[in-house]
Amino acid sequence: MVGTSFVVNSKPDGYTLVSANSDPLTISPVFTPNVPYHPEKDFTYLAKLAFFPARSPLVQRLRIKRLRSLLPMPRPIPIR
Repeated sequence: MVGTSFVVNSKPDGYTLVSANSDPLTISPVFTPNVPYHPEKDFTYLAKLAFFPARSPLVQRLRIKRLRSLLPMPRPIPIR
């Protein structure tokens, strides 16, 4: 949030960019009461630079390929 605040308060010269994950723009305003910027009004989205898929270690151990495959399971499966 420190770097994001710095960019918001910098001179709008067209040379200052911020590269950040979604935390300072989506999560911080929800959990921090006095965020010094408005995520939608103070920033212009340029491009998605990367995508990092989240994986669950539990699902990997169970050798399940899709999370929705867990829904019909009636009982726990022992992990070997």
